[in-house]
Amino acid sequence: MNREDTAKLIGIVALGDNRTESDEMTIYWHDLLRDIRIEDALQAVTIHRRESTEWLQPAHIIRIVRAQRNLRLAAANPVHEPVADETVLQDLSRRAQLLTAAADGRIGPRPVHLALAKPDQPAALPPAVQDAVDAARSARGPLSVRCPFCETLAGTACRAGKRTKPGFFHPARIEAARPAAATADRPGP
Repeated sequence: MNREDTAKLIGIVALGDNRTESDEMTIYWHDLLRDIRIEDALQAVTIHRRESTEWLQPAHIIRIVRAQRNLRLAAANPVHEPVADETVLQDLSRRAQLLTAAADGRIGPRPVHLALAKPDQPAALPPAVQDAVDAARSARGPLSVRCPFCETLAGTACRAGKRTKPGFFHPARIEAARPAAATADRPGP
């Protein structure tokens, strides 16, 4: 994020809490947030405003952005395959670029079996792995998946209106959390 982006971010933050903008504040926030993309910072402000009435600080943005990037990275299931004629530094650089692309959201969410699929192999999990996934999903229930209705992330309760309700799940989320064996026929090897 550059200083212009930081000034834009502070302007948006000021809309929510009537704080006074200044050049010193822009410099201070920029020093703390310079390695964060403006898109991620703006999304973090929105998330914070929806979930908290606390006075927004750079630490809130950093924490939310870190969590969002970790979720994107986990959902993307990036697969790094080494190349025979690369040096170690080239390999590490390519791996870092892959992980950054996944965390930035440039590699969309995909299940493990699709991430590991190759053109000559079908995209199906081995039965033992599928059984383990089904068991883990059923153990966590609706919290194990993102809600397709209110788009609440996995691990948090569904929103009803503007509030989250502990223990409340939309029917679409409950259906999405059912083990794959119960909702669809398992493809054969």
